[in-house]
Amino acid sequence: MNPNDDPSAIPPLSRPGPRPFVVIIVAIAAVVVGVAAWFLTTGPSEPPDQGTGAALTEADIGGPFQLTDNHGERVSDDDFRGRYMLVFFGFTHCPDVCPSTLRDISMALDHLDDKADAIQPLFVTVDPERDDVDAMSNYVTVLDSRILGLTGTRAEIDQAIAAYRIYSARVPLGDDGYTMDHSAFTYLMDREGRYITHFSFGLDSEEMAEGIKHAMETWGRDS
Repeated sequence: MNPNDDPSAIPPLSRPGPRPFVVIIVAIAAVVVGVAAWFLTTGPSEPPDQGTGAALTEADIGGPFQLTDNHGERVSDDDFRGRYMLVFFGFTHCPDVCPSTLRDISMALDHLDDKADAIQPLFVTVDPERDDVDAMSNYVTVLDSRILGLTGTRAEIDQAIAAYRIYSARVPLGDDGYTMDHSAFTYLMDREGRYITHFSFGLDSEEMAEGIKHAMETWGRDS
């Protein structure tokens, strides 16, 4: 039957359908609620690639490097096998993020007590043009001698930056100087140099210590 011939197919005038703008509002609200629920329940578990905005996976983070430490000794990632690495990239002229993060790392190591012996914290410069061995040595010695500063040639630093998917860019200043914009993640790598987890800038040192302890007990079976 043609619905045009059936009076029952014509909605009564006393019960109009929902107005279009109401339907649109309800649909938008449903999308917002759905996205919020996704982030609260699953969310991205890996840090974003700040160069592209894409999410990273475990296999994307970490890799070989050959650099010079703040004692003038050549080191590679292989030298830290058997220990956890706590890796942060920054630079010695950094006004706030770097010293704050390195202080948090230092306090987190204090919270871990004897467990800290199994961890090698690494501070890798993104500014090797200014951060030579002496600059790195003076910087980390003041903060915490347990932190090993790493520098190298521009090519060596770029290789490490690429391996850890770090965003880094030189930002010119008005006085013909420059500063550096860079990622502020601290990566925890296992005893084989594989990514376990990361900590974002501003995380409390006690929370960082708890995160490290949990990771060590879960993935490394350190109790």
